Amino acid sequence: MEEKELESLVTQQVRSALGSNQKLGPYNVLGILTHMGQGLEDLFEALIRLAQKNMNILIWTKKEVNEALELTSRASSIPTMDIIVNSTGDFCLSFYNDLESIMYGAFSFEIANKVTLLEDSNSTVNLLLQGLLSKIPVYIVTPFPPTDLTFDYGPSGMLTNELSKRLSFLIEMGFRLVNVEDLADQFVKHTPAVPNLITEDYLEGLKGKKHEIFVPHSTIITPLAQERANTLDIKIIKI
Repeated sequence: MEEKELESLVTQQVRSALGSNQKLGPYNVLGILTHMGQGLEDLFEALIRLAQKNMNILIWTKKEVNEALELTSRASSIPTMDIIVNSTGDFCLSFYNDLESIMYGAFSFEIANKVTLLEDSNSTVNLLLQGLLSKIPVYIVTPFPPTDLTFDYGPSGMLTNELSKRLSFLIEMGFRLVNVEDLADQFVKHTPAVPNLITEDYLEGLKGKKHEIFVPHSTIITPLAQERANTLDIKIIKI
């Protein structure tokens, strides 16, 4: 198959996975999400803040993620974020030339083992290894401090020790092990946090700078602030 034909086929696959209303790259960040409870939510929030900073985010997640429907719904309201659910991740490789970083949320002993043994038959493992080979910073985002690899991973102390060894080896390979909170600080520290209460004064500070802001569902918007937003042509989108 010719290179252009292959590229066209990949493009069709991506458009099919994303839907006709979504963009088709280039993307700054590829986020690979698997289920890890609160850690998944924390990483997703960090990616949202990056998207608010006008970075193009592509999220790839597997079908077994329970939060897939909710994530898709929230991502669809953010112009600079796309999400692919229940699809092979191989076509994500077509965007690697533009990526600034890859962020992988959660890490299991199985995946750690496959990565350290260079078994790239698994889609997730392949994306991680290809990122490393492409010299793209690959962040393994964990819910535990990266300086403490003796966390309680399960009832078996041996499992904990083995996973710790795998994670240590990943660092030696060039992967960047980082706590999700540190990741947020590192990548979005220059992005002002949206306050829990939106007031007229806050919107006045955005005059002429923004035409839309994304806020959590729990954010309180005063009636006067909403009127001021309409006057300034600033759209407040709850996600």
